[in-house]
Amino acid sequence: MCIASAVSSMHIEARQKLCQCEKALRGIGTDGASTMIGCHNSVVAQLKQINNSATEVHCAAHRLNLASSQAAGAVPYVKKFQSIICQLYDFCDNSAVPMATLKLYSYY
Repeated sequence: MCIASAVSSMHIEARQKLCQCEKALRGIGTDGASTMIGCHNSVVAQLKQINNSATEVHCAAHRLNLASSQAAGAVPYVKKFQSIICQLYDFCDNSAVPMATLKLYSYY
C-alpha cells in the first residue's frame, strides 16, 4: 500500500467513526507534497473519487515557509544565522544542562 492510499484510508476510517458523510467533504488542506496533490494516485485524487466537488487548498503557512526558505538561501547572513540556530538546537537537544542554561537567557 502506498503512502497516499494509507492516508486516504485513515481519513475515510476517521470520518466513518465520526459518522460524517464523505459527500460532506468540501476542502482538503495539504502541505503541497506530491503524495498529497499529485494527479493520479494522490490523497486528493483518491478523495475526489468519493466526492469530486472537494477543493484542494495548499496550506498558506507551508507556502510561506517554502518561499521564505528559498529566499533566505540567497542571503549569506541569513544562511549563517540558520546555521547558528541549528547548531544551538543540536547542542541543547535532549540534554538537560544546556537546555536549562538556554532557558535562563530566554524571555519566554
